[in-house]
Amino acid sequence: RKGSTLIEVINPTSIWPHTKSLAERRAHAIAITEHKVGNDKKQQAEAAFNKLKWTFRGGPNCPESSTPNAGVGAMVRFPKKLVQGEPANKVMKEAEGIGRVMVCWLEIGGHKKVIMGVVYGKQGGAGSKKTRAVTEACLQAVKKELRTLPKHPTVIVGDFNAPIDKLEEVDDLIQNH
Repeated sequence: RKGSTLIEVINPTSIWPHTKSLAERRAHAIAITEHKVGNDKKQQAEAAFNKLKWTFRGGPNCPESSTPNAGVGAMVRFPKKLVQGEPANKVMKEAEGIGRVMVCWLEIGGHKKVIMGVVYGKQGGAGSKKTRAVTEACLQAVKKELRTLPKHPTVIVGDFNAPIDKLEEVDDLIQNH
């Protein structure tokens, strides 16, 4: 529809084999919940998408793994813009460092902005309260970061790896953001 912005959420498990097919999607913006781009390959990924007329930004990988694992990201189709600034608080900075959360701005045209939080919950959160706590911490970090930002339409997306009704932070995010 003219004047609208289509945002998709995809967990491709790894973007490398899917670069071209991701770029061919109808979406204007895509939240990536698991990119698996090695920290040393981020610039290569950004350049590959740039050639396909997309801006890609990927966060760090999960430091618990010896191979590239997790890593959330976002991408927007030219001429829209994606802005990822430095986190405004220590909690968000630490959460970004584990490769499971990011907050960015999508500049969608006409001075309109959308704030997007992308979360990749720790695997096993459906059955383990301890594992689910990692996802809760990521959601808390997003909530804290949102409090520091100007009010704009906001989407919080991801692969939470846990039932929504078991994540206490979700209700507050829905009600207040």
